[in-house]
Amino acid sequence: MKHFLLFIGFLMLNASVFAQTEVSKIENTLLNYINGTSYNKSALIEKAFYTNANLYLEKSNKTLWTVPVKEYAS
Repeated sequence: MKHFLLFIGFLMLNASVFAQTEVSKIENTLLNYINGTSYNKSALIEKAFYTNANLYLEKSNKTLWTVPVKEYAS
């Protein structure tokens, strides 16, 4: 029983560490996007997206169009 409780405690601690890592990755991604678009830094914008990602954009007078990340960042 003692080993079982120790094992469960280890699993809970491990899950907490992974959750913190995921949150920091999300924060970094958001900061890359915000700083990249605010200060026109294309390298940061590209880091915020998957390499082959497409953005779907629209304007009031245009229909939806697809823009690759490389084009959006430039």
